[in-house]
Amino acid sequence: MFLVRRKVVLTVVLAAALVAAGCGGGGGSGAGTTSNPQGSLAGPDQSIVVAGVEPAQVDFHKNVDNGGRLSLGEVYETLYIADESGQIVPLLADGQPTRIDDTTYDITLKTGVVFSDGTPFNADSAVFSINRVVSPAIATQLADVSTIAGAEKVDDTTIRVKTKVASPLLANRLMTTAMYRPQTTDPTKPDQIIGTGPYKVVSFTPGTGTKITYNDKFRGQKPQVTNVEVRFIPDAGTRVQAISAGEVDVVPEITPLEARGLQNVVATSKPAWSAFVRLNTLTGGTEDATLRQAMNYAVDRDAIVKQVFGDQYASASQCTPLPMGTGGTSTNVKMPYTYDPEKAKQLVNEAGANGRTIEMISSSGAFTEDRAVAELVAQSLNAVGLKINLQYLSPFSVYSAQLIKSQMNAPPMTFAGMVDSRSHVDRALQNYYSSSGPPSAFNDPEVDKLITEATSAADQQAAQPVYDQLLQRACDEAAYIYLYDYKTIFGLSPRIKWEPGVDSFGWNLRYDQMQVYSTN
Repeated sequence: MFLVRRKVVLTVVLAAALVAAGCGGGGGSGAGTTSNPQGSLAGPDQSIVVAGVEPAQVDFHKNVDNGGRLSLGEVYETLYIADESGQIVPLLADGQPTRIDDTTYDITLKTGVVFSDGTPFNADSAVFSINRVVSPAIATQLADVSTIAGAEKVDDTTIRVKTKVASPLLANRLMTTAMYRPQTTDPTKPDQIIGTGPYKVVSFTPGTGTKITYNDKFRGQKPQVTNVEVRFIPDAGTRVQAISAGEVDVVPEITPLEARGLQNVVATSKPAWSAFVRLNTLTGGTEDATLRQAMNYAVDRDAIVKQVFGDQYASASQCTPLPMGTGGTSTNVKMPYTYDPEKAKQLVNEAGANGRTIEMISSSGAFTEDRAVAELVAQSLNAVGLKINLQYLSPFSVYSAQLIKSQMNAPPMTFAGMVDSRSHVDRALQNYYSSSGPPSAFNDPEVDKLITEATSAADQQAAQPVYDQLLQRACDEAAYIYLYDYKTIFGLSPRIKWEPGVDSFGWNLRYDQMQVYSTN
């Protein structure tokens, strides 16, 4: 499955206490809170229903979006994942990459692993998957693999990965590459969505939902939940209504205010997401750094957080694309843009932008309170002399297509988010700061150079000043309007017990770790 395997820690937290405590769990394990259903543990072979959104597409080598993770995240597995503490550990690999030279690494694979159709997982599978994801024909949107040149088979249990530059973070970058069978030709077809994870696909119906069932060839322990139905419900409010009405068992990414109305709520132990507005630095009326700085001064992050989320989220305190504490971030890059509407107006005038119309897009219902936040940002910018033309895009596939447009065609402003799925800022740098990142609208040759220098350094701790330098440069350029960091909160039916992991962001659910209780 995608991202994390971990033990279930039975920490009991009532929903009311959870919200009062900021929807987070303490403790040293780094895990989130655990739900507290009533009744006794039900028998085996339980079925659950999850409310989610439709994937923009289901080929995990092209991209992995929220809907895809929710539907297929436990069908596919990767070579590496994050453990409870956020450290990168092997999953289908059998150890960390062995450096042969700066651009050559050997990886040993686990033995005895098979796909759900019985095909053995081996070096052929891993080489095929890596070479496919980096192939120009696939046109992947996974910037994580941008420094990987390809892979070759050494023997049945060993592969050799060639990289374009020194890659001490290779294991991190392979965390998003799903392992496919070598005979896969079209992984968008349900009969070819075949992985090594604990579940396999029963059906995938566009516009309706996905059904998965236990993979009886899975090497691990059989879970209690053997059948999962994911229903595609595009609107966030409707998803919450569905769990309140007892129609579904799990709803990902609800707000703290919505959590107050539910009996059973869990949350990650630390912020996993950062929300921001991407600004196109090349075209669309936002090319001038002075104007982009004005836009940052115009937005009252604290007021937005308080109005929309009731003081349960934290406004951005530093100029970084991921929550503080993510590898590569530091307290040295502080947030210089305090709320100052008068200064914002002054800078708008200096940029000659007073009265300028600027296009902005936002998802609609895909992220927690995306519409409300985008509207407040637009109002803030209108108040300092700009005219923001805000459009909400739905379904998520339509929004996603705009997010990954080439830089010169990207919208001037895009409400977006970045998740700490690899416990390192490298992913955000490759996606949003590098000029080659698919969702990037930022092009600075000096930043590109610093990204390569920082991420290729053998001693990552010693490279921290370089990370600080490039993040500070991007901050000065005001490439983004940084908004807030937030934990992920999940609504559960009264019969579900589950603990989110340290990296369980909004759509990374672990069905194989959920427990179902009888409430009769």
